[in-house]
Amino acid sequence: LQELVNDWARTAKPSTVHLRFAVLRTALLAAVTGEVLGRSPCRGIRLPKREQRRRSLPDITDLERLASAMGTDYSAMVWLGALLGMRWGEVAGLRVGSVDLLRRQLIVGETVGEAKGVLHIGAPKTAAGRRLLPIPVVVCDVLAEHMQAQGLTGDDGDEWVFRSPRGGPLRYSMWHLRVWIPARDAIGRPALGFHDLRRFYASQLVEAGVDVKVS
Repeated sequence: LQELVNDWARTAKPSTVHLRFAVLRTALLAAVTGEVLGRSPCRGIRLPKREQRRRSLPDITDLERLASAMGTDYSAMVWLGALLGMRWGEVAGLRVGSVDLLRRQLIVGETVGEAKGVLHIGAPKTAAGRRLLPIPVVVCDVLAEHMQAQGLTGDDGDEWVFRSPRGGPLRYSMWHLRVWIPARDAIGRPALGFHDLRRFYASQLVEAGVDVKVS
């Protein structure tokens, strides 16, 4: 089996070798389950190392263009991800009552997720996930402008900061197809994911000499 893998590696890319081996391993495990083999011979096989591709992080120009392409209803989400390091579910789960523009801070206390078409709304998975974040002045201004455009005031504490076209919480699958994909394609970044905004945030902390784990 090792000789076979070595032979594959001479003519195929490491990713292809890994895929072929995965198929073979599955077949041999089925043979073990069916008692055709006593044990799988796949143990201890050395596979070629896969090439590690570095994702290209967006720069500030990318972020500005992305925010513009996403339209006024959702452009502020870009800055919450890139300048506050918030995850998509945390941004989607942000309610008006959790945002204090006067003190320039917000509470991450609720997340919105989706699994197999079912919407899940609840507290962050860990205690560390619930946190108080200071809001930079520039983000504060963006949020204030967004809320004013949406007709949201302090009296709308239970309302979502970012709403679906029908006024309810966002569904990632629909938002991704309707908002994110067209925007990232429009700026020529088809591989860009929302989590890359959080990576941008982390890179800025590292550049500033801040311990990412502590922050």
